Amino acid sequence: MKNTEIKLQELAEIIKNKSLLANGKHGGELSFGIFDYNPEDELMIRNFVKKTVAQYNPENSEIIPLEIDLFEIMLETLASQKGDKNKNLLELSFEIEEKKGMKELQKALSSVLSPKRLTPVIMKKVLKHNLIFITGVGKVFPFIRVHNIISNLQIPLEKTPVIIFYPGGYRNMDLRLFNIFDDGNYYRAFRLVGDF
Repeated sequence: MKNTEIKLQELAEIIKNKSLLANGKHGGELSFGIFDYNPEDELMIRNFVKKTVAQYNPENSEIIPLEIDLFEIMLETLASQKGDKNKNLLELSFEIEEKKGMKELQKALSSVLSPKRLTPVIMKKVLKHNLIFITGVGKVFPFIRVHNIISNLQIPLEKTPVIIFYPGGYRNMDLRLFNIFDDGNYYRAFRLVGDF
């Protein structure tokens, strides 16, 4: 099995050779690639994404990547919406979790964090970027499920390659978050690099 470091080297080559940008599609499917990795290597992934985004910029490259951290999107969304008691939803979330527990918090936030509400927030950030990295998948579970987000981004990002950094496994269309939780099936993405 390949370790994450070797897989990241292969991914760096895929990005460098611009094959993702060249056709915007992979085998006739939309260009949504999943880079699954051992969850223990999360810090390595974060460093790779930050370094790659910094390496390619409009001044020196045709490749203009953008990181979309789902956790940051979630926090931004909750902080920007007012609830009762003149508090934003992020502040109220802490109170709900403390008083009623995680399941009630999930219920309370389900409409605010729905894929249909989050997609426009993500699209405002994309602008002129031509390669999107989606991170923070494990940090937003169980509030946001990545297969739902990807499904809603298919049409607006149909010509923009997207790489989802997934802490767990993606095999036979089955997403297993942290290699433990069934995170749903997703048949429209392809695996960028083989086993870890």
